[in-house]
Amino acid sequence: MSPPPISRLLAGLAGAVALSATPAPPPGPLEARMLRLTELLDTRLPGILGVDGAVLRLQPRLGDLRDRDYLRLPLELRRGIADRTELAVGITPFTANPFRRGPDHRHGPGELRLELRRELRLPAGSAWRADAGLEARLPLGRPPAALNDGFAHLTPNLALSRPSPGWPGALAYAEARHDWGLPYPVRPAERRVARRRWDATAALGLLYQPEAWGGFVEHHLRRVGEGRTAFAAPESRVGVVWAVPVARSRAWGLPGLWRAEVAYRRVHVARPGAEFASGLVTRVRWNLRLRAPSVTDRASPAEPRSPRSR
Repeated sequence: MSPPPISRLLAGLAGAVALSATPAPPPGPLEARMLRLTELLDTRLPGILGVDGAVLRLQPRLGDLRDRDYLRLPLELRRGIADRTELAVGITPFTANPFRRGPDHRHGPGELRLELRRELRLPAGSAWRADAGLEARLPLGRPPAALNDGFAHLTPNLALSRPSPGWPGALAYAEARHDWGLPYPVRPAERRVARRRWDATAALGLLYQPEAWGGFVEHHLRRVGEGRTAFAAPESRVGVVWAVPVARSRAWGLPGLWRAEVAYRRVHVARPGAEFASGLVTRVRWNLRLRAPSVTDRASPAEPRSPRSR
């Protein structure tokens, strides 16, 4: 990549001085991995922390303030348990929305989430990166139906990505996943407020993020089955992403690494339900490093990196 123009460099230096008298140090190896984009809204991209890496992630669903009687506050601990393997344990508690009233205007523990991911070895010299994972979600207490329908869910998935040659900052990506609703003995059948279902999705997307700001487009081929019936629910998205520069977040007194995503989604299905409604979707992600990486937690020089980690 060619060096930035002098005018751009001077403007960046002036902005850093205005934000803080003491410039923040450059991100370390684990911070570089944390800055690497591993999710766009609910689409998974490849990215493993590496052995001994540990990160606490908070992802408040601010869109719930507008759309739901409750606000979800997903909290997750991700830890590298081997050189190419990562374990995640999370909980999604919910609390009453102060701006809306309704039958789900309450609070509770919500849902427990467990995930195991493994980085796949690809042929030497391949520009592709790939992860495979297995996720399990279990209801806790009596969560709202849109948070968890009262069934346990098991979801295998595969994520791939590849930087675009000759177009710095561009990343093509894809994900395939299949979600199964399974009987959950702790939850009595009479309390279930939704029918048992399966949900299969294949997503294709393109991200362009040369600096902190970026944009993306996605298309999801989705099919949902309930009982003996099934229907298609394809979806298109266009959005922007902002990886808050480390110097700026530290100047604001915010620890960790922050990212915000906003997109408009259009669902092409003639079926009622909040999950099939078109409109704006948002994510705010906060990552806090809990443990310093070991010497093995370093990106290989040949390892493809996302636009933000360049």
